[in-house]
Amino acid sequence: MIHSYFFVRRKTKMSNDMDDEKIVEFVVLDNEAKADIYVEQMTTEGINNVLNRLPTGESLEFCDDCGEEIPLARRNAYRGVTRCITCQTDHEKRTRK
Repeated sequence: MIHSYFFVRRKTKMSNDMDDEKIVEFVVLDNEAKADIYVEQMTTEGINNVLNRLPTGESLEFCDDCGEEIPLARRNAYRGVTRCITCQTDHEKRTRK
């Protein structure tokens, strides 16, 4: 019998630092169909987590960081935008460290 093994890594609740990820679950599935369903559920959960972290509400007309106008296309594409692309990129680089 073929088994599929999955190690599920998640960030701890105390930190968003990637170094703080822990193996929180070890799953053994005994057939391919169960493995496919498990992978689909985990993927859906991951997508939902990302979607829940996206900003919501009205976008700002001017960037919170530099004061430059945020292009209308960006404001329409991403609800709740508070930074221009340059400042958002800088912010993401700073917060990922």
